Amino acid sequence: MLTTHDEVIDTGKPYTLFHPIHTWKKKTVHDFTAKPLQVQIFRKGVRVYESPDVHEIRAYCMQQMGTLWESIKRFENPQPYFVDLSKKLWQIKSDLLEGCRY
Repeated sequence: MLTTHDEVIDTGKPYTLFHPIHTWKKKTVHDFTAKPLQVQIFRKGVRVYESPDVHEIRAYCMQQMGTLWESIKRFENPQPYFVDLSKKLWQIKSDLLEGCRY
């Protein structure tokens, strides 16, 4: 799930996902994890982020790869990995596309 920078997803409550084209197709998920992917690196021109060493990066990558289904990781005929957009982000995308029409 991708959201805008100011959205907060409450993991304690169910969250409804929807298909980006067939928006009537919905699924409500429970007991999920949400975490920010972006971290601030610079603030007012000063570096505020301490990069982890290569061993920490590798360990994190391996741990995250372990969360993926085998059908997604296989080389032959892999299952597509779907990424949903929040309602707010989907609406922004839709408005931008509509604005590009003649």
